[in-house]
Amino acid sequence: MADNLNQTIGAGTGERKQEQSIDLRPTLFIGIGGTGMEVLMRVRRRILNTLWGGNGARTRVDSLAEFPVAQFIQFDLDTGAVIDSGRAQAEDLQFDQVKFTDEEKIVEAFDMDKYSRDDDALEKYPHIKEWLSLTPKKIRELGIDPSKGAGQIRAVSRLYLFDKYTKIRDKIRLKLKTLKAGLSHEQQLARLGLRMETEKFRIVIVGSVAGGTGSGAFLDMGLLARWLAKSEVGNADVELMLFLPTGYAGANKERTEANGYAALMELESAMLGNKGYVGRWDAYDQPELPREPYSEVYLIDSGNLAQQHTNDVKDVYHMVADTLFEDFASGDFARRKRSVAVNQAQHKNFLHDALVPKNRFADMRLSYSKRFSSFGQAVLDTRQEARREERAHRWAGAMLKAFFGVGGVDTGVNRATDKQRDEFMAAQMALRATPFSDFPTFSDRNVELKRSSGEFLDYALVDDLLQDKHGLLLAGVEQRVNARIDSIRTGFDRAEWPTQVRETVQQLERDSVRDQDSTADTTEDRVVKRRREVLERIKLAIRDQLYAYLDNKDFGGLEYVLSLVEQIKDRLEAPGTGLISALKLNSERYREIKEAVRTREYERLLANLEQTKGGFFSSNNEKQAVTVLDHLRTEIANALKFHLRAKAADEAAILMADLSAWLGKKNGVDAQGRAIWNGLVGELQAGR
Repeated sequence: MADNLNQTIGAGTGERKQEQSIDLRPTLFIGIGGTGMEVLMRVRRRILNTLWGGNGARTRVDSLAEFPVAQFIQFDLDTGAVIDSGRAQAEDLQFDQVKFTDEEKIVEAFDMDKYSRDDDALEKYPHIKEWLSLTPKKIRELGIDPSKGAGQIRAVSRLYLFDKYTKIRDKIRLKLKTLKAGLSHEQQLARLGLRMETEKFRIVIVGSVAGGTGSGAFLDMGLLARWLAKSEVGNADVELMLFLPTGYAGANKERTEANGYAALMELESAMLGNKGYVGRWDAYDQPELPREPYSEVYLIDSGNLAQQHTNDVKDVYHMVADTLFEDFASGDFARRKRSVAVNQAQHKNFLHDALVPKNRFADMRLSYSKRFSSFGQAVLDTRQEARREERAHRWAGAMLKAFFGVGGVDTGVNRATDKQRDEFMAAQMALRATPFSDFPTFSDRNVELKRSSGEFLDYALVDDLLQDKHGLLLAGVEQRVNARIDSIRTGFDRAEWPTQVRETVQQLERDSVRDQDSTADTTEDRVVKRRREVLERIKLAIRDQLYAYLDNKDFGGLEYVLSLVEQIKDRLEAPGTGLISALKLNSERYREIKEAVRTREYERLLANLEQTKGGFFSSNNEKQAVTVLDHLRTEIANALKFHLRAKAADEAAILMADLSAWLGKKNGVDAQGRAIWNGLVGELQAGR
């Protein structure tokens, strides 16, 4: 229960204010740095392991996607932080279910060089230069490797947040929209026994002030989350769970305490409404930022007021995870706790005036924010639940071994990691992700692209399908457009240009787009043919590589191959989050861009070309017509190229679905409790 030391209750001043009773709020959890990841991984485990529902109908959720009232984001520089401490990935049967998915993570490569290549590098980023204490020269001297974290340097983490701002913004918006949509799943909520408050949402940010990532980014993340929540869901409480440095004394005590002091000074200023901390995160957005970054701040320590301390900060991770998880319980205790928290808030809106010596500082007023709280938790353990869980675990293990072969697998076998899976898919399956940002320039600023409003990830496979033995398909389209426009310009009177352009576009579309009544080959047909060729090439490469793993007992072996294929299929087929879904979404994005070009730019330019046919100033009209024709050349090519990219993305999704089926699927278990596969994996098992 939150313990607010600043609560004041008037004695004999009349009746108490009417208390409010609130239900469960849909919650977005954002973990910043290693501490945030540690706590939220534990929350995710509790959601998966809990029996939900009431009135005798108890059930578990098989994945976090089935729990619509919680969404998660992991923000970090350290690409190696993938599992909560104290667990081994290879031995964790729940790892695939509890790990953060790619759609939940902002853990990416950070190119610090662009801010430090030369002494004038920061001149391009004035909104960063105004606060960054590290000069380009100092950044070069530190030699920081961002892939291993912020190195306990707070400015590095904040710079990383500014660098990834658009992705963070879009990710938070998407998660809030998903939470809002989850409220319509009434049947699922009833099955889980959850009673929801539909008018208000909650965002919980978890981090520490001891390291670099959390202490450098938590204030910006709070301001950003409050701003976005106001526009996306209207009303949301944004809360901070902030770990103090005491529990991290073993990680360079002097540095962790210095980071903590600096971060808490900034937090105090921000909670008093000082708006000088940040104005914007890029050169384009003009955010309307709130007065304070958080509506509630909880300071978490590894000790209590009785000076009792735990020697292991993981104990505190568990306590905070338990507390956050309890907010999803619909029992009387959890509901009462939430109601008390709301009623305590009224006592924290005033400043605390510290006592100062009147004889020395007669007119001085030293004020501090009272917006900070803390909490602790105690559990009365009767051991009955532990005995039930032990029996359930033993029985579940026996059933897993009998039915699926999972329990029969030696925990010491070599399993593929996420990194190995991703490297295999990039090298053997042409699924190396690259940012796509080659958007056309629209003259109309009111053009709104709903699915492709910013940079998104596309895959090398799409570009592979847009080339064959005759060359690059998009380059060929551009050449044909240029040739036809040049022939119109030199072979027809200016008055005929609009008509000729329309006829040319129709012919170019017939050459590129498959029509059910046409028998001639089109560019789309070349993409389909290329898909079949690439599928056979990838099959051959995968077969050779998996057999190589099979023969390499030190690195690979059959168990390694099985785990690798399982992870590949999950990465491809996961509903809504797999790569097949991502390729289909990219196809929709490309079609949206093509339609915008066709209906806005092409039609506008064609109307402009019509207007240049007559008039008294024939010389000026001639120049304008040539200029418009050159612009049309670009936009016609853009429309055709984006149509073909959409077709290639569709074909890439079909290719991956065919490839996944070819790899095989589980068809039961053998007498030893091992999974039986068909397809290529079944072929590999036959030689076990």
